[in-house]
Amino acid sequence: MSAEIKDLSPKHVWGYFYDLTQIPRPTGHMEAVTRFMISFGKGLGLETLQDEVGNVLIRKPATPGMEGRKTVTLQSHLDMVPQKNSSVKHDFEKDPIDAYIDGDWVTARETTLGADNGMGAALAMAVLADNSLRHGPIEALFTIDEEQGMDGAFGLKPHFLKGDILLNCDSEKEGELFVGCAGGANVNVSFQFKEDTYIPEGDVAVKVSLAGLKGGHSGVDIHLGRANANKLIFRFLKEAVCDYGARLSSVAGGSLPNAIPREAFAVITIPGDNVESLWELVADYQDMFRTEYMGVEDKIDFVAEMVELPSTLIPEEIQDDLINAIEGCQNGVISMLHDFPGTVESSSNLAIVKTSDELIEVKILVRSSSESRRDSVCSSLESVFALAGAKVEESGHYNGWQPNINSPILNLMKSTYLDLFGKEPEVKVMHAGLECGIIQGAYPDMDMVLVTNAGNKEMFQDCIMLNIIRKYFPVNYHPADVLPENPLSYSLLKRLCGELENGENNNNRSTSLRGGWKRNVVSRRKHSDKKYSYRISAIVDLPSDHHSFMRAVSGRTYVMEQQNIGIAPLFVQVFHNNMTDGISEISFTYDAGNFWISFTEGEVIHKLPVGFGKAADGCVDLHGEHYLVATLGEFARDENDIPVLKLEVTFIEECVKRKAHIFFHEDNGIEIRWNETPGKKMILAGLSSITEELSGNFLYNSLLGDHNITTELLHRLMEQTIEPAVRGYLKRPEETDSIDTDE
Repeated sequence: MSAEIKDLSPKHVWGYFYDLTQIPRPTGHMEAVTRFMISFGKGLGLETLQDEVGNVLIRKPATPGMEGRKTVTLQSHLDMVPQKNSSVKHDFEKDPIDAYIDGDWVTARETTLGADNGMGAALAMAVLADNSLRHGPIEALFTIDEEQGMDGAFGLKPHFLKGDILLNCDSEKEGELFVGCAGGANVNVSFQFKEDTYIPEGDVAVKVSLAGLKGGHSGVDIHLGRANANKLIFRFLKEAVCDYGARLSSVAGGSLPNAIPREAFAVITIPGDNVESLWELVADYQDMFRTEYMGVEDKIDFVAEMVELPSTLIPEEIQDDLINAIEGCQNGVISMLHDFPGTVESSSNLAIVKTSDELIEVKILVRSSSESRRDSVCSSLESVFALAGAKVEESGHYNGWQPNINSPILNLMKSTYLDLFGKEPEVKVMHAGLECGIIQGAYPDMDMVLVTNAGNKEMFQDCIMLNIIRKYFPVNYHPADVLPENPLSYSLLKRLCGELENGENNNNRSTSLRGGWKRNVVSRRKHSDKKYSYRISAIVDLPSDHHSFMRAVSGRTYVMEQQNIGIAPLFVQVFHNNMTDGISEISFTYDAGNFWISFTEGEVIHKLPVGFGKAADGCVDLHGEHYLVATLGEFARDENDIPVLKLEVTFIEECVKRKAHIFFHEDNGIEIRWNETPGKKMILAGLSSITEELSGNFLYNSLLGDHNITTELLHRLMEQTIEPAVRGYLKRPEETDSIDTDE
């Protein structure tokens, strides 16, 4: 029961925190919690105010004899991040948080807890209610809607607060004091154009996809030097246009203004004669990107595939201006703080580049703890894109919190922390937005520091899987204790990795190129003996039976029976808590020696290249989580002479495989028999471990007892889940030629 947390010490603090957990308060729904705070303040007989945007301010007079002290403002926000596990029925606008004690932690059952910043609000409430404390004038500011937009802080007006010192309680790591943060601004760029409908005869369309980058928060992670997908793909596009006659049809990179873009995609057209050379260029750039970001990025995947010819292109002049501007656009760290070595002062994040309906949009987020530096970076970006003929607008300006290393309250907090805990706290500046920066814009003379109030366990919910991890991987676990060096295993691993790589082609090629970049450029290929690795669209010589089989099934789409089978092994789905609604359709494509199988799973289509003899690499998107895979195919006939396609999909990062045998029947139906590695033996062993741990659970015993479900039956059901068989039927009956490879 969540009420048990009220008995924790100090009771005043935990009691108020419990009260807050019972009030629904997701961002944007502040009415109930602000009414509660107003009632709380007036109930204590304290001056209680609410400003135009909804912030609540409660003032407590000084203890007699301490009226001359500086006024201290205790500041916390009232909203919480509403996140829950997908299996949980919880309405954050109506339902209270079910908090409970788990060892040394207070957490919530399968939802966020709201300790950020509910604990800070509870601390301020405890101070307001405790008349045994001796203090100068105190006011508590409870802001609204911090988690999305920081609306409460932005709405603060001068003279609403009287405080000389502000203590913000929004830090989550013990032992840290923050004395500065970045402000920011959005630079919004747009190119308007009329689509070019002329595409030269003989041109083909290629989609290039850059994925697998780490991304991250554009403030907190910008100093790590991670790759920006938009910057990288436009490096490639410039050479593709210059030396290979490419024309840009569309581009899409990035998703959120405050996220370093992890993926970028572009559709281009090129002369058909240049296709093979373009594959080489893609492979070269992938190798180059991986080399440049070695030790920073470990999963860069840059591939190409043939796609349907688009109906329109971006005009050449607009295309060139866009590419030049993106190439010249500042991105990443721009300046560092001198007083805080290793801390970023100013940065730029080329967050989004996308095309749609005769419009190109570019969105850049600029951050800086210095207002003048922020404006300077914005001006520089404006100049670059204005020279390219784009429309440039700025929006969303907010102030940074300029750090003051000589702050009196900082020095007092440091000495107090040392006295209490016997060690110095870390003094930091955050390169991200905090309410302090915005508040300082309205109250420039206020001395501020951000202090710790709670640890963060909100997004790591307790479950049976954590019990298993604790059982087999204790705190003092180290693999060297049980896994000594094994040269044989290492050599085997290297060999297996090699088998998953695509083949190499050693043929030298002369390339006929057209177009240019308004200048003559020497080709970057200086070594005629260099080997080029082919990727998804590589042309591979296959046995004739494979060719015949692939031609026979190409263009076919099969609708599958309703089931919950996904492209990812059950092992991956369970351990990553990333379940599927099942594969609804399977289709086959064969073009120019390349073979793909497309699995429609929910709203996502996994288009996997299949290699025969050597695996072909691709990527699977599971609800936004991307997994590198290598797919190996084999065509055969079973004992009844039924054609069967054997697939082995290796999840390279997970050390697991998904296997499928697809049988093609004469009635134009298919049957797919699935299994996986690690398979039945390991998963059933794990199931036994779980059922043992659940043996004392009331719900589990009720399930077995009331419904006469035995453990053996449970295992049998699990076997059917691990190694299922499912049928499908041909979606397009006109394509009903029998599959035969004896031509």
